[in-house]
Amino acid sequence: MKPPEQNHPWQKIILEAERRRLEWETKIVRIPNITLGDLSPELMGRFEHGVLYEFLPYRQDPGGEILFECEKEGPKTFFEERFRIYRGEDIRGIERREDPTYVDGLCQSLYIRTPGSSSILDMGCGSAKYLIPLNQTDREILAFDLSKEIIQENKAWKELDRISFFAGNALEQDFIPPQSFDYISAVNLLNVLGPENVLKILAEGSRIAKKGILLGFTLPSQSDLWTTMTPELNQVVTEGIGNASAPEEIQEVAARQSFLGQMNMFRFLRETCEKKGWAARVFRFLDKTSVERSDFPDSGMLYPEENAVLKFLEFPFRKISAVEELPKNKVHVHALGYGMEIAFTEKESLPPLPSLCYFQDKEDFQSRSIESEMNHMIDFWNLPFQKYTI
Repeated sequence: MKPPEQNHPWQKIILEAERRRLEWETKIVRIPNITLGDLSPELMGRFEHGVLYEFLPYRQDPGGEILFECEKEGPKTFFEERFRIYRGEDIRGIERREDPTYVDGLCQSLYIRTPGSSSILDMGCGSAKYLIPLNQTDREILAFDLSKEIIQENKAWKELDRISFFAGNALEQDFIPPQSFDYISAVNLLNVLGPENVLKILAEGSRIAKKGILLGFTLPSQSDLWTTMTPELNQVVTEGIGNASAPEEIQEVAARQSFLGQMNMFRFLRETCEKKGWAARVFRFLDKTSVERSDFPDSGMLYPEENAVLKFLEFPFRKISAVEELPKNKVHVHALGYGMEIAFTEKESLPPLPSLCYFQDKEDFQSRSIESEMNHMIDFWNLPFQKYTI
């Protein structure tokens, strides 16, 4: 499908979404030269409850914007992170199209399984690298992201020229007509939102989509939204998550707390689906790819004889080994991620795939650990790595 013409039904959706996106942006209050750590009690009192603030010194951290909502409880003022708006080349590599991991495996386990003529609304698409394999199929895809910069890049990308893009907010979908699409989909979106907003997206998704919701997760959950932490533990997690320069013990604490958040989120999603009468499956998927050693960002962790890496989400936990069949200077990357299928009726459920490792229907997510998950996947896919001793 080519991008919609002016009289296409999707054109009204695009225009209204972009109008709202512009209106939303004018309400953000940007604060120069001050971080949250610089705020004195006197300055705290100057912020208004419910307003989105951006502290500009943080722009370089995620390669984009971090927006905080001000919350006041009596005399106390808090700032809760609500949005991260990435640039196309963020420093953590989340949106880099040339990063080959989590592309084919995620696309095969989610998008490619839909019927060939399906219409899909993809929320928070980022660089849309997961959609590239769909560009030459018969599926009709409309995709959006809060980042205007990334959307402009997507529109200019030849490998995405048959997919329609617009700048929009996943938390504002009330203007989209009912049952406009067969499916809605999202990768790495619900895991960075709190329960209230997740419920909002699920409710809107069940109104907008005819068949179901497809979700992919290659990043860990935002742990402060899905776990209960003391201020001290929250500080450790903030320092350690996604920070390769942090001490190893700090990175490990942050990873374990984020993993717990991921499991809490899956339990929440499954319980929500049960209450709605929706059919739901949570699964693990495997992405395999071979890259030049010089192009692999983590090649510094490898000894010369090592050429295989097992990575799990974006945790610092890795397994490394050597395999014989790879050419010299190549690295074989095994990337493990999660997915979830939600069907509004049992008849709309996608057929299970033998290549996916499904959780049991009554899985106790809280009994899982990073080590048990990696061991489980090493067994299921017979991967060439030593298991953890638990």
